Amino acid sequence: PHLCDALEGDVRSGEFPQAVLFCGPRYSLKMTTALETVRLLSCQKDGADDCLCPACRANRLLEGNNLVVLSQRDQASILRTYVGVYRRLRTLTSREQLVKATRIALLGYHGALLKTASSSQKPAFAAAGALNDLLLTLKTADEDDEKGAQKFEKAYLEALKKLESVERKDTTLSIDQVRAIDDWAHQTTAGGQRQFVILEGVEEANVSARNSLLKILEEPPQGVYFILVSTHPERLLSTILSRVRKYRFSPLDGVSVKRLLASSYPERPYASFEEFFLAGSGSDAAALKEWASRLASLSLHDGVLESGETTLLSGVCTSQSALEFFLQSLLDIFERDFLDGRIPLAKARRLSRIVSSLESAAVLYNQDRRLLIQNLCLKLWEEGNA
Repeated sequence: PHLCDALEGDVRSGEFPQAVLFCGPRYSLKMTTALETVRLLSCQKDGADDCLCPACRANRLLEGNNLVVLSQRDQASILRTYVGVYRRLRTLTSREQLVKATRIALLGYHGALLKTASSSQKPAFAAAGALNDLLLTLKTADEDDEKGAQKFEKAYLEALKKLESVERKDTTLSIDQVRAIDDWAHQTTAGGQRQFVILEGVEEANVSARNSLLKILEEPPQGVYFILVSTHPERLLSTILSRVRKYRFSPLDGVSVKRLLASSYPERPYASFEEFFLAGSGSDAAALKEWASRLASLSLHDGVLESGETTLLSGVCTSQSALEFFLQSLLDIFERDFLDGRIPLAKARRLSRIVSSLESAAVLYNQDRRLLIQNLCLKLWEEGNA
């Protein structure tokens, strides 16, 4: 609540800065808050929750053209979860959540970015357009039509698979994208409409992209707002941190998660949003935790996974979300082992640094999940034998 009060106060006072950083742990509602901030700053009236002005109507389902979102997350798991939920429930809420989640992903293919796309990347823009067109059929969907929902889910998953097959494999922010955003931000908008850029995971971008972004943040064009969303703000350039106002998000507790999910997804309780999206995309959170516990135990007792076990673990980490959940579970175990006095602080730091550095390198160089797991097992074994 205190964070919402601070944001609302800054927006309503007219003192909201053009460059901000929303930082905090994963699934702490940073992106949700960023999108609501965009709505408030765009609102043509008083910004009320139920405002029906044209800007608010467009922003609620991300139908406007004044927003670019480059989101560094495993969109596939989220989208597969929401389309499955819509097929089961067929409610207005589940429909709107699917539309909004899909458009967050598709805003990474905003027309402003098309001119810098290579010939090999342009098919992804066409596939994104086809997926967006499919969303239009939901406007006339009948909530009582179970077969229609099943047919839509099949078509949606086929369109999503097509997009995945042609999209960029390197998902980090590129210098070409930053330049395209700069060009778009400097265009004169009709009627003085404000423009917004949400960049998630900037800390994973290469040095050239970060330096190019810094130049924009030093003097952003009038009426253009940049919202950086970061899980690891300590990895950002100090010069970028000095150009943004920071809003720090706290992790959601279990009670909050259950309250947020219970009204829409009553089938079973979820302890976290990670588990909700993992289950929705076919991954087993309990199995991932068991593998993390086994690998942590081996690393502390000079053991190592056998090659067959490494293959099995790779098979359990079926998506980027599953891999991230597994790695975070490892970090949580090392932290708990230190707090419980089983390992000294220096060792806990070394083990955690191995996990974090290998994960960052895998993202930066678009490394295969299986190779990451093999390297992780080797490095943890080497630390155990040091």
